[in-house]
Amino acid sequence: MKNARLFHTSGITFGLAAHSDYDRNCCHEAFKEAVAQMPEGCLVGLDFNYRSALWPVTTLGNMAELYGIGCGRYSARQIVDGDIGRVEDDDLRLFAQQVHQKFKTTLVAVTIRYPDSFEQHRWESAAVHADGTFFRSPAVKPITLCDRLGGGDTWTAGFYYGLLTEDFHPSSIAKGILVGDAATRLKQTLMFDLPVIEKSEVQTLLTSD
Repeated sequence: MKNARLFHTSGITFGLAAHSDYDRNCCHEAFKEAVAQMPEGCLVGLDFNYRSALWPVTTLGNMAELYGIGCGRYSARQIVDGDIGRVEDDDLRLFAQQVHQKFKTTLVAVTIRYPDSFEQHRWESAAVHADGTFFRSPAVKPITLCDRLGGGDTWTAGFYYGLLTEDFHPSSIAKGILVGDAATRLKQTLMFDLPVIEKSEVQTLLTSD
């Protein structure tokens, strides 16, 4: 851990911790130990990933329901009620701006899934740096779904890969978005939650795009 540049935890950790005092205390102690070992400058990432068995809302819904944060033209109430249409770039920028202000974050990323049918989904994502740097998927891409489990974690891994290989420069979010999108699109065509994919497969998909 002494040379770590990024520490990540998934939202499911907190969902499980909410089930009992024992689980909550275990998580709390684990985080305390991790923070104590973090080197200076190590970034911390948190993924509010969707788990229907644990909570009924996703990322924008979490922020709207728990913190009253809207998304541009859409108020927090509209988001909670599901009264939301297409999310434009300016909506995402304003959403991220509020999150940055409230939580003093460096980078806010959002993934957006459009489930057209049980098997046919579309996917895109966006990220906004605290300095205003913004990048959104160049196009909404289709996925013929086999298993969505692990899709969010795979996207996060690809996104972090882009950040880490470009030394966390604000412009690295473009690489993170592109690699994250490609990685999750491949993963979601596979069964089970483990993303057994090769770097060459991601590169081939990026080239095709």
